[in-house]
Amino acid sequence: MVLVPLLIQNLGGGSTADVGLVVEIGKRLSSQSVASTAAGSTSFLLRYFELPSTHDRAVTVVPIPGFEMEYATNLDRPGVQVMVRGAVNGLSELEDKADDVVVALNLIAHSTNFAASGREYVDIRKTSDPIWIGRDDNDRPMVSVNFYAMRSRST
Repeated sequence: MVLVPLLIQNLGGGSTADVGLVVEIGKRLSSQSVASTAAGSTSFLLRYFELPSTHDRAVTVVPIPGFEMEYATNLDRPGVQVMVRGAVNGLSELEDKADDVVVALNLIAHSTNFAASGREYVDIRKTSDPIWIGRDDNDRPMVSVNFYAMRSRST
């Protein structure tokens, strides 16, 4: 396994609820056919917290530091990072998959009753377009998209 290189060292007050959010985000990606935990050799493999070293096409979800509570509200703002890795010569496929991630996750709380770990989510949105983060040791291209959520503080 290859550890995710960005921001995993500092979870900024991460909690069990943040792990719940990571898992729920993964379920959303799976239900939208973006990636699967039982991926075949030609599909994108879904993992949490680290990229698998043996599967070229992979999607990984990790918690990242969020923001402090909104002033005078009862909302937390946790973050998740979704990393997408493609095959060595699969840059176009990688870009398409990163777009699929954004379509599946950006603003989902507006159109669904999204909940994770007993908390209601008011909003989930991307903070930027997919960002090129380079190639891994096996020359596989990688991009990353960060998302921030607004959720109730109590379960």
